[in-house]
Amino acid sequence: SRGGGCWKGSVRLTCVFSSGSASNMGKAKDRPRATRYMGDDVDEHAAEAALMSMGPPAMVAVFAIPDEEVEEVIQNNAAEEREQFKGRMRALNLNVEQLMNAKGTFLFMKVSAPEPMLKYEAEHNEFRLRLKEKLGGALCKFTQELEDKNAYDKPQDGFALFSSAHQLKIAATVATSEPYDNGEIDDNSWGKEFDPEKCIKENAPMGSQLKAFFPLHHQRNRMKLQFEWAGVSDKPQ
Repeated sequence: SRGGGCWKGSVRLTCVFSSGSASNMGKAKDRPRATRYMGDDVDEHAAEAALMSMGPPAMVAVFAIPDEEVEEVIQNNAAEEREQFKGRMRALNLNVEQLMNAKGTFLFMKVSAPEPMLKYEAEHNEFRLRLKEKLGGALCKFTQELEDKNAYDKPQDGFALFSSAHQLKIAATVATSEPYDNGEIDDNSWGKEFDPEKCIKENAPMGSQLKAFFPLHHQRNRMKLQFEWAGVSDKPQ
């Protein structure tokens, strides 16, 4: 789906449960630590992860940075691809923020939609937002007229107007569309139409260096999950 999934192919997970008793389970202190829960002072990736999740909800494009020892033509192609991507996103009026990992092997480009775009796309695509309780609390198509009257309630994830899911859907849809034709740029100025799935599948030394394109929720949503879901042992997970 273009609305906000990860374009790296679907994966089916099969869970196998042992019929053995709990007494056969290893001691907690002897178990390997799950890397997805790392985040303390000894975790060298914790700061990078925290920095990535700050800011508005965004689609993230991950580009591999070729090693300095590879052929110069490969390095040049990779640099051109990154610039083409950044130029295309900005031509689409999306916000682009760049982050490099500590080892300098990957470049992350966070692509988010500015507020005017969110409002335009929401009204154009007839997104439904919940009205305030005093107005009935029903789901209603977004219009600027109702927004001017402060008629919409805040979404459950704490944003002022559009939920994280709505913001990600708009950013993903616009990112994979054609740049606006203002008559000033060549049709081929930003390269071929951006197709994340195709780029990832065509990964090769001389091909695309795009490794992933995925949605990233805001830090506040990660913390909400941590305290209200993942951090509570007696709730279904």
